[in-house]
Amino acid sequence: MNPLQKRAIPLYTALLLIVLATTFLVTRYGSQALSSTANTPPSQEMIDLVLKEAEGYIRLQRYNHASGVLRRLLADAPNNFQAQLLMSICYYALDQLDLAERSCKRMLAKHPDNIRLLNNLGEISVRKGDLQTGIRYLKKAAKLAPDMPVVQQNLSLALSAAGNFELARKYQNYARFLLQCGAVNSQPYMISNAQPQPPKVKK
Repeated sequence: MNPLQKRAIPLYTALLLIVLATTFLVTRYGSQALSSTANTPPSQEMIDLVLKEAEGYIRLQRYNHASGVLRRLLADAPNNFQAQLLMSICYYALDQLDLAERSCKRMLAKHPDNIRLLNNLGEISVRKGDLQTGIRYLKKAAKLAPDMPVVQQNLSLALSAAGNFELARKYQNYARFLLQCGAVNSQPYMISNAQPQPPKVKK
């Protein structure tokens, strides 16, 4: 081995270590590496990249993939509100309604007037068949966000499921009016159009 080759060994070793570290991070967080080392907390920019990746999986209805990414993110950033909210949506989509409800209630204790949480808890309650609780959450959300048609539509559906068709029509007509006025109906991190689960047939 000539002197030039000997001097190149440390450089190759360093490059190999960098490649191994990058591979570890990509495996840990998906396609976006959050931090330069495993022991440092991720920056907000890196967190945003992982949230975007999770949102992409959710749009594709790949909820298991999204929840896997979010679990790893929450291990490093356990108090990140958006990650918690997205995880609760994954629980809901995977029919893990109790986990979705507990997650939203924990967040609601810190953010009692958050429209998304109130809407989502309302929809989770409706899905579980607890219509009155769902209506209560949705009414509060509708009062706090009277210009958000998705909440008005969700409340209309919940009232209709509860048999209150006259009031349901009122909220449905109001939602249509908002849409005609240009209100945006698609809101990120919000569940919509939940219906009570069909009764389980005993075998």
